[in-house]
Amino acid sequence: MRSVYGTFGGYFDSAYSRKIKAPLRYTAQTLGAVRDLDVFQAKTWRYIDAELGGNPTSLKPLLRGIARRQEVARLALVEWFDSRKYTRFVERFHAVLSQPHALPVASIDGNGPRSTRVDHVLPTLLYERWEAVRRYEDFIATASVPTLHELRIEFKRLRYSLEFFEDVLGQSAGMLIRRVKEAQDHLGDMNDAQVAVSFLRVVGKALPKDERSGIRAYRDYRQAEMDTLVATFPQMWERFNAPKNREALGLAVAAI
Repeated sequence: MRSVYGTFGGYFDSAYSRKIKAPLRYTAQTLGAVRDLDVFQAKTWRYIDAELGGNPTSLKPLLRGIARRQEVARLALVEWFDSRKYTRFVERFHAVLSQPHALPVASIDGNGPRSTRVDHVLPTLLYERWEAVRRYEDFIATASVPTLHELRIEFKRLRYSLEFFEDVLGQSAGMLIRRVKEAQDHLGDMNDAQVAVSFLRVVGKALPKDERSGIRAYRDYRQAEMDTLVATFPQMWERFNAPKNREALGLAVAAI
């Protein structure tokens, strides 16, 4: 939802935008907290099944900690959804979308002509999103995890911009979206592993020393996963950055 607004928000009246930006951000953060814990729990059970023969004994303190945090995060989400502020946000957002007070399709003034036609503005939008990703090219081989996290966000913006307009783009758009999603998912798994390592480090320090071995082993497992994803990303980048994908973007835009 935030990505949608990030793409189209500039075409709405600024007075409406100010009323929805803060609650939209809070909604995304509150949903994200629940999502992150659910993903962490699911991947923890995947580790238990694959590496521990389905026996969770050594990770029971961790599983209890996840469950407690899930309860807190879900309560915060429910409270937000039940609040009057959220209701007002939904009403205002609906008003923006149903009566958006958008800029005129075409206008002209002392600064020259302006247009909001899709076939006029979309090519620039897509190439700007593409350029925002490709500007990382010279740093891929030595990029830090925080840098790769920022790149993941740019991949997400590019993917959603392509998906929003797939119906008016050329047939090559579908293949291009798959390539972008592939790179985004790779970096998403890396980000999940980094979050897990940080969380496990905190949980491990809070436990008695005789209960830390299982947490330590799992932390080392997720650290190795993260290191592998970082090390193999340059190959993933080459798949995305291939000339055929740049050609696919050109063909997709040419069809508008």
